[in-house]
Amino acid sequence: MAPRADSIELSEWELRDVTSFTAGCARTSLGLFEDEHPDDPRSREAIEAAEAFADGGRVGELMRRLDLALRG
Repeated sequence: MAPRADSIELSEWELRDVTSFTAGCARTSLGLFEDEHPDDPRSREAIEAAEAFADGGRVGELMRRLDLALRG
């Protein structure tokens, strides 16, 4: 089956690279969020989960950690 024209297929390692870049971007503004919401750990936990995946963690572990982070 051919990929859709409006989709991009990434290998697992390409997805890890994109996740690493995205987590790095999010981390740069994390302090601003935490200044306004010091008792809300979800953003930090989501970034840490993304970084763990980018560093070679399992996809299932990423999904479990993100789910926990977002449910707070």
